[in-house]
Amino acid sequence: MLIAGFTTAQSVALFDSKKIGSIYVTLPADSIKKIYDNPYLDYYFKAQFVYDDGVKRDSVGDIGVRLRGHTSRAAEKKSFKISFNEFVSGRRYQGVKKINLNGQHNDPSLIREKLFYDLWKTAGMPERRTAFVKLFVNTKYYGLYTILEELDKDWLKRVYGEN
Repeated sequence: MLIAGFTTAQSVALFDSKKIGSIYVTLPADSIKKIYDNPYLDYYFKAQFVYDDGVKRDSVGDIGVRLRGHTSRAAEKKSFKISFNEFVSGRRYQGVKKINLNGQHNDPSLIREKLFYDLWKTAGMPERRTAFVKLFVNTKYYGLYTILEELDKDWLKRVYGEN
């Protein structure tokens, strides 16, 4: 989907396992404070999103960002959910409405989840696209994250042909 004023990278770039892209999320300082002060809040805060795959750099405004997970909300390295259609109904970025950024707080190797989904796909099971990405929030480097495709109706339709 082409968004006026933005470029659209190839649809596979977000989940390209051959390289590590970078995601830059920018939101007001008071929003990030609210997120960390209230880690179990499921409210999406308005933010700006930039994805840089090393070749193309895309920007998407007015995305939603919040913490995700259960135990990771109390962990030092938080996991995040990004919604491209939270504030702009029906919008997708590289074919997805939402992505999950897992910090892998309980896996110092950072490989178990990605390895599981790669083996799952190799075994012929329905693919959940994953990759690694560097995350920056308000220019601060948060670390290496696993980016995961959201399991939603779009995923069901892509994998099974219906939702």
